[in-house]
Amino acid sequence: MKVFFKKKDYGHTLVELLIAVALLVLVGLGVFLYSITAQTNIKKTIAKTISLNQANIAAEFFNKDAIAAKKVVSSYSTYTTSNTCIILALYPVDSAGNVHICASCETSTPKHYDYIIYSLVGNDLQRIIIPNTAGISTRRTLTSMIVAKNISNSVLFSYEGTDLGSVGDLSVVDNITFTVSVSTGIHYDESESQEITTQVFFRNYDY
Repeated sequence: MKVFFKKKDYGHTLVELLIAVALLVLVGLGVFLYSITAQTNIKKTIAKTISLNQANIAAEFFNKDAIAAKKVVSSYSTYTTSNTCIILALYPVDSAGNVHICASCETSTPKHYDYIIYSLVGNDLQRIIIPNTAGISTRRTLTSMIVAKNISNSVLFSYEGTDLGSVGDLSVVDNITFTVSVSTGIHYDESESQEITTQVFFRNYDY
């Protein structure tokens, strides 16, 4: 009679366990690296979206104001037109919502224009509205409104390829090219920037 002995199962060897642990570590490391990359890409996408939205908002405000402008003036109050500051002179708007085109706007002292100023203060682009002193405008005084934060470019306003601060005779300026670049931080020293350039012609300029 033949007798068969069943081989005793001693379990996994140490080498097999080490291989299994190494595989688990590699899989976990892959998942971790993928998660980090995905999070970084999401942060970049969010930062790009924020930058683009701010740039669009600034461009929309400026387009609306500039298209109604009569001209650019060199200075008003404490502001001076330059690469990063522009002073727009606009006809006032009466109580019926109509543009009040009057000869006194130019001949009176002080002139009866409304003034809208865009000025870069630090890294913020501010919008300021100063209604005329004759009391014929329904535009409300706006001391300061930040239309975009974290501006990263040093030249915002130009005319026919020339920085506005270098234009000798502002009376010839009938349009403005507005370039705004907004930067949004991701982490540490990394950020995402989005730039928008738009050209606006003055509707009320005397051609």
